[in-house]
Amino acid sequence: SQESSADPLFDQVKKAVEFGVKYVGEQGRVWNKQHKCLGCYIQTQALMGLAASKNKADINLAELNFLQHTVTTAVQNNGDIKSSHGWNTTQTAFGLWSLRDALVSPEVKSAAVLAGKRLWGLRKVNSSGIDWFAEHPTGWMAERPEGVTAAVVMSLATLLEAEKNQELSNLSKYSVGLGAEFNLSNGTRPQGMTSTSDGLLLAKNGLVEHLDPESGKTKILFAINQQLYDVEVLSSGEIAVSGNDFVQIFDGENLRDISPPSGRTYTALQEWNGHLFVTDLQSNAIWVYDFVEWQVFAQDGLITKPDGLAVSYDGDLLVANGVSGASNILKINAEGQVSIFADGLSFRPFRIERVKGDRYLLSTERTAYTGHTTEAGIHLMDRDANITRIAELYSLNGISEYKDKWYAISDLQNKVYEIEEKPLDKDYFNEVLASVDLIIAPILQNVTNSRDTLDVAFRLITLAELLPFVEDETLIAQMTDAIVSFENFLRDRQFSNGGWGRYDISTEASADPVITAWVGIALDYTNPSIDDPMVRGAITYLLGSQAENGSWSGEYFSTRLGTTGIVMAYMPTALERLGGLDIDLNLTLPE
Repeated sequence: SQESSADPLFDQVKKAVEFGVKYVGEQGRVWNKQHKCLGCYIQTQALMGLAASKNKADINLAELNFLQHTVTTAVQNNGDIKSSHGWNTTQTAFGLWSLRDALVSPEVKSAAVLAGKRLWGLRKVNSSGIDWFAEHPTGWMAERPEGVTAAVVMSLATLLEAEKNQELSNLSKYSVGLGAEFNLSNGTRPQGMTSTSDGLLLAKNGLVEHLDPESGKTKILFAINQQLYDVEVLSSGEIAVSGNDFVQIFDGENLRDISPPSGRTYTALQEWNGHLFVTDLQSNAIWVYDFVEWQVFAQDGLITKPDGLAVSYDGDLLVANGVSGASNILKINAEGQVSIFADGLSFRPFRIERVKGDRYLLSTERTAYTGHTTEAGIHLMDRDANITRIAELYSLNGISEYKDKWYAISDLQNKVYEIEEKPLDKDYFNEVLASVDLIIAPILQNVTNSRDTLDVAFRLITLAELLPFVEDETLIAQMTDAIVSFENFLRDRQFSNGGWGRYDISTEASADPVITAWVGIALDYTNPSIDDPMVRGAITYLLGSQAENGSWSGEYFSTRLGTTGIVMAYMPTALERLGGLDIDLNLTLPE
């Protein structure tokens, strides 16, 4: 059960947080499916709002995971977090900032460390010191460096603290093309791949080929005058193959046709519970064969463009499913009941393979959108359905595991590559720590030089985040004095209605929820008391400006979702101030 507080504002804030959570979760999903890309601030701010609320209010875990996957499956090889456009600093700063409360699985931690390294490489060094600029000035990152610098510093400080607490140990970086690679025979376009006791089988154009990764030797097992999409070794020892309008079985000497009656595109095969299953891409169906006749096992509903199949560690059938903007992994039980196992993938998945360590490998399509092309990607998914992109490969297709090593097909190159795992490089952490004074310098030079409320809030946040990493007593004193100065500046600018505006301090009409939320976040670093009139005024203003549907609107975003996301990043902090730290977790789990 969740605790309450004697403070009369507590229940009001709790109710506001729950309304806001519902709005952010639902509308974040809708926006993603409509726009089919990772927006600069939409999913990221919504994720931050939900994650910040996780221990303070009822949270739909499915919505939280959906938004998290839009970010973690968009991590590029160089650390950029994006699925569209070319705004490296802007999108990656938003993306990494949104993951601060999501550093749970090793893969997400690795992705965050990689994104942090990318942002460190994107820093701007000048005579004043170090800061960051957004190539795409949007929302609170507009115009000047303070906003994006604060977001980057918040993220880097989170990583440095996690490293200090030994929470980033034994992380891995995966790559393709730096390790073993195997040229295949003259048959072209390898697509599906499966492992056997002595190597890998590949479904190609016109043949099935065997590869022994230990020796590098290949041999043709049998020929067939069709492009093959997948191959599966059955418990009988026979080999099933699928193609554009057929399924056939090879018994070691002869092929026999067992095609389903519909004559569609059969993309993936999987033996499960003594039956053979095949995905029907065009009919949005999963067929089942009991080795006598075919039946439709599941069709339509959640099933859209089904592709790869795998048996889950819990004994269900997993399906790579969906189209751009609505991509997911489905789960089907033995009775044919379909549900969503993992949702919110930034790119369409088309292969899935169960591998060691209670995990799964996924491959996703190459995607070009709004001037940016993302190469086909390899992802890791754990048993709890957390997904993170780990590598990429040109013309990627089938993936498989053999003797605890992972392999991926490049069909246009007619090659198989080993997916190589190496320790993740975190050396840049030392560079960041050695350069903290250079990040601080521009802020200390501008303690009294601003009429922008938001800039001052971001400067306070940046100093407060970096303070634990400074050892020089003189610099600590200067930073502490600057924080006090920024605090006084912000307190003096609060309107009588509890809100803040950005420039205009003459009229309460200029108060804005985004500015108020960021000032609230900034001043929380000064550890105000529960009874502080500033805190209570900010909360009262935000409560009064919330719409009936749980959202907020403001000047700096074109959507209510943008404003609501950032307000929701602050409101749980206010709830914590009012009610203490012992508010129990209450999650609504996906069915």
